[in-house]
Amino acid sequence: MCGRRKFGLNEIFDKDNELISDYLGLLYLHKKDYPNSMKMLSNPENHGMGDAFNSWFESYDKRSSQEETKPNKRRILMDSVNPKYVLRNYLAEVAIRKAEDLRDYDEVGILFDLLRSPFDEHKGFESYTNKAPEWAKNLEVSCSS
Repeated sequence: MCGRRKFGLNEIFDKDNELISDYLGLLYLHKKDYPNSMKMLSNPENHGMGDAFNSWFESYDKRSSQEETKPNKRRILMDSVNPKYVLRNYLAEVAIRKAEDLRDYDEVGILFDLLRSPFDEHKGFESYTNKAPEWAKNLEVSCSS
């Protein structure tokens, strides 16, 4: 059920798995950021992800209108399972570099605070939800980093 909740779908309909799979496929095909894209679903005003997504959003809006849950309640539920802040490789890399090279642990502290309450709004830290900058497109951080 948690997977459905990410989409704001509490009731089960026959075509839900197909709808969800189609969205995930579009995200993959168009190289969209998964956490931010899931977060966008809770706000219909944020559905501008490009023409390739328009028909999917039409299907999604039609399906979500069949829910008994009111839109405001659905948004609250979705926001409770779709975090705003996630540990991204480039954020970890920046924190590691500052800590190792400069002995500056402030970035580690910021990440710790954001990730301790990833569903909350943290005014002034919206840049931590950005997708990876160009220098970090192929960055991989291992567990041993």
